[in-house]
Amino acid sequence: MKTNRRAGSLTALLIAFIIGIGFPATATAETPEQDGLAAYSDTELTELFGDAGVSGNDIAGLIAKIRSGEVPDSMQPDSTPTEESTEEVKGSYVTVYRYADGSATTVTSTSGDQADDPKPGTITTQAIAVKGVGCSSKKTSGSTTTYTGCNVQAAYLIGTAKFKFDGKRSGGKFTITRVYGGGCNYLTKCGSPKIVRKTSSSSQHAQAEMAVHGSPIKGVGWTQHLLVRVTNKGVMTAYGDYKYIK
Repeated sequence: MKTNRRAGSLTALLIAFIIGIGFPATATAETPEQDGLAAYSDTELTELFGDAGVSGNDIAGLIAKIRSGEVPDSMQPDSTPTEESTEEVKGSYVTVYRYADGSATTVTSTSGDQADDPKPGTITTQAIAVKGVGCSSKKTSGSTTTYTGCNVQAAYLIGTAKFKFDGKRSGGKFTITRVYGGGCNYLTKCGSPKIVRKTSSSSQHAQAEMAVHGSPIKGVGWTQHLLVRVTNKGVMTAYGDYKYIK
């Protein structure tokens, strides 16, 4: 089922993320990894799930599911969403996939003309909220546009992950010149961000990524890859996991 609807609080957050203000603050309490989300208080889980984009009406049910030792649907690789909605926010398209237990996946694509570039493809990612890409600086000199401090950020159900990259667009191609600033909180642990494909082409995006690991429930491992793909025209799209781009 696909619907278009407004989501006031989510929209306000996404606008802030897209223009580069950043994530809302999250708690930094240390939690024994072996206990997973169950080690957090209900108050902490409410804040964490809210930051991830879960509806307020669904948070209590998800907390109960965690307390019973079950893995939320959005973090299970074989689960499929039961509802889909798409909203345009400041020129970006925000698609929310909701699952039967109330958990959710949100993917944000940044603005730009992709008509002559390869399409990002269909996304099925276990990220709870991919907040998109915003660059702190964009300067044009002659035929070259340089981008610095571009944020790639995702709020998963078990925590937030982010990294930055710099790049330039010249000669009809985009080149990622640097990746840095990787960081995770709550139950997420980050690898080092890396450049997978330095320069875009007519058939492939430039790409950078960072592995994200965690354990949502005691004894249950979880791995995703936060990444960004950039077209020849400089259209930047963030994903919660490259494995689910078809």
